[in-house]
Amino acid sequence: MTAALGQYLQSGSFWYVLAFVCCAAGALIPGLLVVTSRNILHSALWLLPCLASVAGLFLLLGAELLAAIQILVYCGGIVVLVLFAVMLTHGLGHADVRVVNQQLLWGFIGAAGLAGIVLHMLSRQMWPVGSSLAPGDVTGRLAEALLSPYVLAFEVSSIVLLVAMVGAIVIARAEPE
Repeated sequence: MTAALGQYLQSGSFWYVLAFVCCAAGALIPGLLVVTSRNILHSALWLLPCLASVAGLFLLLGAELLAAIQILVYCGGIVVLVLFAVMLTHGLGHADVRVVNQQLLWGFIGAAGLAGIVLHMLSRQMWPVGSSLAPGDVTGRLAEALLSPYVLAFEVSSIVLLVAMVGAIVIARAEPE
């Protein structure tokens, strides 16, 4: 029994599963804290470990370029942008700002309905069993996908981020007296 356990631990598959569970918990728990935190600054700070754990999941999938992009763009850029928007917008930390939505019940009902639909669709799908190794040049295939069929979506997302940054600056700008 202990010899079989020792072989399982040395095979490497145990460590892969353990790393996946840690990264998944590292994405889910801070993600839940982002949504349930009553302070918007704390929510923005909880977003950082959530996004970093998603980068860890990309590493486990063998997509090192996506993990690097996740760290640089999302952890380094988006979280900083959100923090600047929160800190530069006057009145967000004020006591009069309501942080609890009154439609919490409808949100749970909608989320449960959506989860039911997704689980139903996933249960009816036939999943092909493939090899556990990712084929060849992942970075080249990702670059080909981003620059060929998905280039429009890539450019539109960058424009949306630019508009969000300009909007945060306009909102944060002090009114002349």
